[in-house]
Amino acid sequence: MNDEYDFPTLLLDGIWHSTSIDRYSAILETGSILPEPNIPNSERWSTSKGERYYPFVRSIGGISLFDFRSFKVSDYNEVHGVAKWATFVPGRVNWDSTIWIELKVDELSNNYFCPNEIMDKWHESKEYRQVFPRIESAYIGEIPISMIKRVLKYSSISDEFIEYEV
Repeated sequence: MNDEYDFPTLLLDGIWHSTSIDRYSAILETGSILPEPNIPNSERWSTSKGERYYPFVRSIGGISLFDFRSFKVSDYNEVHGVAKWATFVPGRVNWDSTIWIELKVDELSNNYFCPNEIMDKWHESKEYRQVFPRIESAYIGEIPISMIKRVLKYSSISDEFIEYEV
């Protein structure tokens, strides 16, 4: 971990998808991270008010990713606050374990939209759905497991990351 707001340094400089252990098993079974996996809305983030309020990336058919390649904790917190990233980092609130899937950046295609592009699309949409400014990116379509660089498991009980099976 990093002393500054306890942001884990091993997540810096990567593009990541976070999920639960059960959902990760489903990803391995299907062979891809899916934009609309078979998960009840009651188990998804920010879906309690219905489809009109789904997070922005989901509303455009994307898979939500965190792009921490140029993330500066203090700069981000000054503008957006710790609460934005602390909902998911180092692990999802109310989960004992969180799986972090790092993607191979050089294999991302035109289906990848960086945080700036997501913010542009968000402003253009004028819907102002939930988005993580400057760190949330998206991939439109399925992400095959061949694009996985590495997998980490974060335990909120032991407060540590370990390498996890791909």
